[in-house]
Amino acid sequence: MNRKKLFHSIGWDILGCFLSLVVLVPLYLALVNSFKAEAEANLLRASLPKKWAILENYLEVIERGNIFVAFKSSMIVTFATVVLAIVFASMAAFVMERKKTKVSGLLDFFILMGIIVPPSIVPTFFLLKLLDLHGTYQGVILIYIALYTPVSIILYKGYFKTVPREIDEAAIIDGCNFTQLYWRVVFPLLKPVSSTVFIIIFMSVWNDFTIALYFLNTPNRFTLPLTVYFFFGQYFNSWNLVFADVILIALPVVAVYFFAQKSIIAGMTAGAIKG
Repeated sequence: MNRKKLFHSIGWDILGCFLSLVVLVPLYLALVNSFKAEAEANLLRASLPKKWAILENYLEVIERGNIFVAFKSSMIVTFATVVLAIVFASMAAFVMERKKTKVSGLLDFFILMGIIVPPSIVPTFFLLKLLDLHGTYQGVILIYIALYTPVSIILYKGYFKTVPREIDEAAIIDGCNFTQLYWRVVFPLLKPVSSTVFIIIFMSVWNDFTIALYFLNTPNRFTLPLTVYFFFGQYFNSWNLVFADVILIALPVVAVYFFAQKSIIAGMTAGAIKG
């Protein structure tokens, strides 16, 4: 029996190592080709560079791609979305979980539809045009909030099931009103799930290409994923610069995920078992 469990465990380990190649191989190809000269990188091979061009590639990407301008745009859009989504989703989930009314089921249905139903580009485009928000940070931030608030609410609702109602009652007895109850007592308890929501939204918005392409297509407001456009043209493809740009875009996400991976797991599993 023990030998059977051992083989079973080894089998899962081998499968995990194999599946990790799905991520590691493309990452290696991007990294190693970002170190090559243009002609060699265009061959798209996994071999080490014959001529190293690390400094030249990355400096050219920073200069031609307006990386600092794009970085500022990505920071504005991403962090505004993260903060507002966390505030709105956590407050909505708190009310929906604590106050069970006749419309609770209907609200849950609409939240679920917000996850299932795909976003519609054309109506959203005309709506932003009507509101004079097309091509602005505010318009894109509102779109991202609408996209990621539903899944955030579900995560928060699951976590609130682990927060005893007695905490609310004790705070009210001590004289807290609803606002004080939420911000001083409840919200500090949400750190694990808030970390999870932060990482999920941060990675999704930071790496998003489609929404920024359609609704923030002004060159001086390009986000980082859109800077890849600068290295493609009708007659040339600078793969060495494309890969260098991709590596620069991925670095902040990798760093954030590396330091917060434990919080992600804790927040995702916190509401799985009540009590």
